[in-house]
Amino acid sequence: MMKMMNMNEVAARLGICRRTAEALLANGRLPQPVRFGRLRRWLDVQIEEFMIQESEKAGGRATPAAANRGRRRGN
Repeated sequence: MMKMMNMNEVAARLGICRRTAEALLANGRLPQPVRFGRLRRWLDVQIEEFMIQESEKAGGRATPAAANRGRRRGN
């Protein structure tokens, strides 16, 4: 059974903060949500596929959350 996730759940699943998840969405990296009026929801399978794609881009070495760890602003 597929689960619908809100932005807070998506961010938690990716291991990132909501603000970073919003930035990924704004930059077109995060899959577009399904809209129910003003509500935005993502299917859990969309997020799993996104995580697989990001891992493959990084050569299987990193997850989206790990890619941003240790970075400081302005670098």
